[in-house]
Amino acid sequence: MLHIQDTITTDPRGMQIHQKNDGTHAGFLTFLKERTTGQTASDNDLIGSLRFQFYNDNVTPAKKVGASIYGKVIDASDTTEDADLVFEELIAGTVTEVARFKAGKFGVGTNNPITTIQAHEGAAGDVLSNIRVSNSDAIATLLCTGNSYNANLGLFSNVITNPAPPDQVVLYAISVEDLVIGTFNNVDFHLGTNNTARMTIQNDGLVGIGTLTPSEMLEVENDQNAATRILIDNNTSGTAAHVVLKVSTSAADGNLFAFSAGYTTSNQHVADSVLLQAESTASAGLGLSARGAGVIDFWTNDTKRMTIDSGGDVTIVNELKGSRQTFQFDLATPTGTIGNADKEWLNTGGVSTENKGVVLIRSGSIVGVSILFDVDADTGLDDLTLHVSINDVSVFFVDGLDLTVQDESVDSAIQARGIDTFGSENRLGVYLEGTDAAAATATLSHVVVAVEIVYDT
Repeated sequence: MLHIQDTITTDPRGMQIHQKNDGTHAGFLTFLKERTTGQTASDNDLIGSLRFQFYNDNVTPAKKVGASIYGKVIDASDTTEDADLVFEELIAGTVTEVARFKAGKFGVGTNNPITTIQAHEGAAGDVLSNIRVSNSDAIATLLCTGNSYNANLGLFSNVITNPAPPDQVVLYAISVEDLVIGTFNNVDFHLGTNNTARMTIQNDGLVGIGTLTPSEMLEVENDQNAATRILIDNNTSGTAAHVVLKVSTSAADGNLFAFSAGYTTSNQHVADSVLLQAESTASAGLGLSARGAGVIDFWTNDTKRMTIDSGGDVTIVNELKGSRQTFQFDLATPTGTIGNADKEWLNTGGVSTENKGVVLIRSGSIVGVSILFDVDADTGLDDLTLHVSINDVSVFFVDGLDLTVQDESVDSAIQARGIDTFGSENRLGVYLEGTDAAAATATLSHVVVAVEIVYDT
């Protein structure tokens, strides 16, 4: 054993290893593990040790090992020999292994590193391990290189304000190559703040904001008793300033525009307006649809102006002309003949009462009724009268080919019958009636009638 003691002098020397001027050999200090003469080492044998000792401040000072470095045989087998280099230090009175070189890998807090450098601290749920790269004056970076590909992970201090504000972590590439962030196996990729995942890219490429399981290419979810909004913002009020949300397929394109107040109006592109537009590539045009029993409502100034219901009936509300309802009646399969005083009710999509095709209309005071009709008959057309009926009462009619309204006016016809105001369930119907007692029959071939009801409000 070689024991070197450093006495307190002004120029302590310790131990020195001198190397002669020989470029092919280096000075060295060797620790040889040997059990007895001719006996080899075994797995887990220790190979020498460099110990750094001191005396503590006990009344009777005790010698302590403050730190040590030693080798350890892992595999003593011929041709597969392995040995580790172990680092220990004194922590709270106990000598503890803190780091190890193993098979070319360096581990801190683990005796079995599986990556080039691996840090491990505590058990599951403990404080995360830290590897700190610091520079108190400017920028601390972790440089990763491979061939011509370089990337820096930078922590910017308060000294640096460009390219990022102070106290932010910035990941950036310092070469001309692309920067890729992602996973290399079949797992999802998450971005989070405040220890919570905020955005997810699933392994199939679907993107979710506010959800870990998106079901579409992009799904935004914020479950709350309030509006969940997506904002596309352009706060410039310029002659060409606008926002476009575009949808596109291999053939058809469509755009939702919002134009700034300073936009130069051109045709349908009007300043300070919103426009939904099918582009010229959409040869079938623009469609609006409500499936099932839903309706389509049109509003201006927070007031509903027009409704198209699931049956195709249109109600138009106008402050000057009142609201309107339009219905279509037809006789898809005419009975063939209508004799004197016979009635043939036309069909519609409404309810059927006593073989009559009728629809329920809204309550209120009617101020006008108008019709458009196409009635063809092989014979006897002038012997037919077309009636519009409300609650089984004919409010006006058209007689034969002369198209003469028999009442002096629609309004007076309604008022004279005392049916200008109706209840909550009112029935509108249309029928043809034979009117010539001398004629035998009228033979029908085609009947289509459109009726518009106009209300005072």
